[in-house]
Amino acid sequence: MKGKNYLIAYFSALVIGILLLIYHNREQLYNSLVIAIGALVAIPSLVLMIMELCRKRPADSASESAKARYHATNWATVIVGIAGLVLGVWMVCSPAFFIKAIIYTLGAILILVGALQVVAIIQASRPLPPMAFWFVVPVICLIAGVVIVVLGPEKIASAAGLVAGICLVVYAANGFAATGREARETARIEKKAEEQKI
Repeated sequence: MKGKNYLIAYFSALVIGILLLIYHNREQLYNSLVIAIGALVAIPSLVLMIMELCRKRPADSASESAKARYHATNWATVIVGIAGLVLGVWMVCSPAFFIKAIIYTLGAILILVGALQVVAIIQASRPLPPMAFWFVVPVICLIAGVVIVVLGPEKIASAAGLVAGICLVVYAANGFAATGREARETARIEKKAEEQKI
């Protein structure tokens, strides 16, 4: 495992899982998620568009390197900024339209998380075969993700946040434990190798 990358992923999953557990019963959970995502899309898009449109041409007295770095307004960037701004404002103004996508995204995240952890367990246990109980949590995440995606938002909207929250917290705890096991095993192998040198 790439230690730091996995620890960041496990920590992020833990935080998101805890937030979903805390707020899963609130009717406005998905509305709030969509509005937050809309704002996170709209604001950088607006800044990008303004920065691109307000960039000044270097003066004639500017250095050659400044003139070389300058390029005319990139209209593709402006169009992307406008599209992001429109999408973000649309998400903020009518979040109900996007709620289904959020629930399907939660299911897809659980499927991805489960699959990635299965791969990580297999890679971490080489050259020995992994123990079967290590796969319990990833398989539960995979199943929960598939259930959310198959049943869809209409049938599982109220429980999707709770299920996703529980799975993400358990995934993070399992990941932290696996990272600890790997670190202990690596230290044990290194110590054994040093003893054999002596």
